[in-house]
Amino acid sequence: MIRTALFMLCLACAFPVMASAQINIDAEDSGWYRDDGFHDVTNENYLTGIFDFNNNRTERNSFFVFDLTNVGNVADAVLRLNLPTTGYNSQDAMETFTLFDFSGNVNSLINGTGGVAAHTDLGTGVSFGSVDVSLADENSFIDIQLNTDGIAFLDSSVGNMVAIGGAVTSLNSTLGDEWVFGNTGPDPTPTPTLLVAVPEPSSIALIGCAFAFVSTRRRRRS
Repeated sequence: MIRTALFMLCLACAFPVMASAQINIDAEDSGWYRDDGFHDVTNENYLTGIFDFNNNRTERNSFFVFDLTNVGNVADAVLRLNLPTTGYNSQDAMETFTLFDFSGNVNSLINGTGGVAAHTDLGTGVSFGSVDVSLADENSFIDIQLNTDGIAFLDSSVGNMVAIGGAVTSLNSTLGDEWVFGNTGPDPTPTPTLLVAVPEPSSIALIGCAFAFVSTRRRRRS
């Protein structure tokens, strides 16, 4: 009786501190879709916002593709992006970069056939989290903590290829540039990385054995 009580107490204490491991997943692809539906499949730059070229202002929403084939249950996740020197260009002191779910076809997104629908999808829908970016953040990593919706999306997508969209949701200028994450790409800029926390296999096994132990003792007493 005393042993059982002590065991249950230890089990109760173990749940809040269940160990987790971090898996760093580099993006399979990244890029942007312009508001006219154009995407350059050779360009992994994820410039996001309003880009003004020869007085032609176009809006670009970005995307990040990750392979979750070998990922277990997702307990937490952070998207790490790089803001290089000259990566911020805006008349505003700060811009808000927001992550969104992508519900379209990932293969079409990658091969450049997503069109206007892909651009819209990348910047609308369920928000997965946001971060404020400023000129002072240049030459540093920008970490975006995914909210419960984002974590649930990843957890339900384990075993598949998934895409996360990005948009500047603080656009308010009528002239000039208003963008973040310019001059990004695979080289020399670090690849976008998804930092995923998953339960340690040993912790899962320990909890499973604990429940089995308790169930066995109950059966023996009945």
